[in-house]
Amino acid sequence: MTAPSQPPIQAASAAIPDRHAADFELAQACVAGKARARRDLVQRYHRSVRQSVSFLSGARGGRVSAADVDDAVQQTFLVVFKNDAAVLGRWAGRSSLRTYLSRIAERVGIRHFQRLLTHHGRFRLDLDTPTESGPRIERVQDDGPMPPERMIEDEERDRLRDAIQGRLSEKGRQYYNYLFVQELEPTAIAELEGTNANNVYQWKNRIVRVASEVLRDSGYDE
Repeated sequence: MTAPSQPPIQAASAAIPDRHAADFELAQACVAGKARARRDLVQRYHRSVRQSVSFLSGARGGRVSAADVDDAVQQTFLVVFKNDAAVLGRWAGRSSLRTYLSRIAERVGIRHFQRLLTHHGRFRLDLDTPTESGPRIERVQDDGPMPPERMIEDEERDRLRDAIQGRLSEKGRQYYNYLFVQELEPTAIAELEGTNANNVYQWKNRIVRVASEVLRDSGYDE
């Protein structure tokens, strides 16, 4: 008879460094469904999770409210405890539990804020006001029905935007998202990607060159 498999966090217990032993016990209790342990984890790490989410909020130039930050923090802990704390059960101790939870908070925060900002506006190429460095991509607020000629104009811009993304690598599309959808500052992007601001600017210039090529191939003058 085959022995039953162990839950992930129990199977990984031997690999947990001694310095993380207390957090391992807390996480194990959370996976077991103990309400007190889950309250203790939230109490212990709420501040660091909120700091991670607040950093992402600040990188959006005040377009995210304090209530949105609170929502993202709450969603982070919902993700951690969802499906019998399956995400928490995957913590393997290679980094501290604080770092692990902060990384989860960053991913949840990015998705949450992106949904908020995208819901309130579209992001598209601005063909009317080109800059010295090439085409400009701007966020456009939707504030009611548009006349037919404006709809045609928007459809064309959306087509050009999709053409630009189609010529980018997966990493290029990620930087496009950072720079032109979420409108993050280069320093914030560098922090998220574990790189430097110079590398972020290189990606920005590369995307602008691709955008210029798409405009040229589509018959637009720069």
